[in-house]
Amino acid sequence: MSSPTRKGAAAIDHDVSDRPAEPVTLSSSELLQAAVAHRSYLEGRPNGKLFAYKGLTLPGRNLARLQLPRAVLVGADLGSAGMAAINLDQADLFGANLAGADLIGASLRRADLRGANLMGAKLREALFNGADLRPGQLVFWLGNEKRVRDKPTSLLNADLGNADFEGADLSQATLTGANLRGANFRAAALFGANLSGADLSGADFTDARMKGAILDNAEAAGTVFRHADLREAQLRNVATASADFTGCNLQGAVTRPPKQPLPARIEAMLREHVHWITSNGAAGRRLTLEGEALDGLCFDACDLRGAVLKGCSLGKASFRQSELKLADLSGSRLRGADFDAASLLGANFADADLSDARFTRANMAAIELVDARGRVTGRRWPADLRRATLSGTDFRGADLREARLQDTDLSECNTAGTNLTGCALPGAALAPTLALEKPGRTG
Repeated sequence: MSSPTRKGAAAIDHDVSDRPAEPVTLSSSELLQAAVAHRSYLEGRPNGKLFAYKGLTLPGRNLARLQLPRAVLVGADLGSAGMAAINLDQADLFGANLAGADLIGASLRRADLRGANLMGAKLREALFNGADLRPGQLVFWLGNEKRVRDKPTSLLNADLGNADFEGADLSQATLTGANLRGANFRAAALFGANLSGADLSGADFTDARMKGAILDNAEAAGTVFRHADLREAQLRNVATASADFTGCNLQGAVTRPPKQPLPARIEAMLREHVHWITSNGAAGRRLTLEGEALDGLCFDACDLRGAVLKGCSLGKASFRQSELKLADLSGSRLRGADFDAASLLGANFADADLSDARFTRANMAAIELVDARGRVTGRRWPADLRRATLSGTDFRGADLREARLQDTDLSECNTAGTNLTGCALPGAALAPTLALEKPGRTG
């Protein structure tokens, strides 16, 4: 078997010119015989045969402790299989389904797991040293038409406590909500990986390459990021003071200002809000602060998706680089507030006083709504600025596509470079010196 390819983000090398193999099942005796023949093959003995079954279908089966290094299991369905202490070193598991499988103590060193589904798998103390978990380009057919799509490797909600990923490549992998307590990611590649809401307590990311990784709402107590590359990473709501960032490159990263903490009561509410977000509302509590005096507070780099801040006094408050998707700030007094580079998709500012507020580079476009299972519904929810007071408001470079602007006067705003595509503009014309421009450079 060829070794896993290491060039390109998601190379194809699995007979993609052919249609997918027909499903293959093995009885318990056939499985044992194939494993014995595989061992003979590895040892160079007569009658040896490589364990190679593309499209193998053994969901829920007991495969514990089998010795199958270098096996070929492309596209195998091993969902919920019992695979504790199995040896799959250098195995080809491209596009395999291992969702919910028990792989506690398994060895998958240098295995090809591109595009594999390990969602909810039990992987405590498993070995992934040098494994390839980048996206895989998977082929599917619509009638006689062949199509190819990138599929990230999924470790969503997986249990990876004390697992060893040293030197592994998890670029663009999904580890949202995963348990990574005590895991070893030394010198691992996690470019653009999504670790939002994951428990990283005690994990070691020394020398890890994590440019553009998403760690929003992650638990980082005792986490080690020594000399890691976290350029342009997102660490909203991450308590950076409890982790070791010695020698870490955080250029362009989104982090909360350590010297501007919120009041203790609000910090506690924010932690509950994090649980509410990461559990999709099943745990924690939504941040709700209606009619409160919060002037001058710093909410920079906070994740406040869906938060309720109706009727609050937030004069000169700062929300730079914060997530406020679908947040409700209607009727609030936000004079001089700063929303630079904030995500405000579908946010509600109806009847709010936004005089002299700053929305430079903010994203206030309509948001695509999804259902409880994350499926696109086809519905879009626009940001609401109806009847808002916008005297001296700075929208330079902001994205307001499809925003609701009825009964809103933009004539005293700076809209240079603002994208107002699809907006139902009010009757008042924009000031001549603030004519609309194409999105891009800000004035």
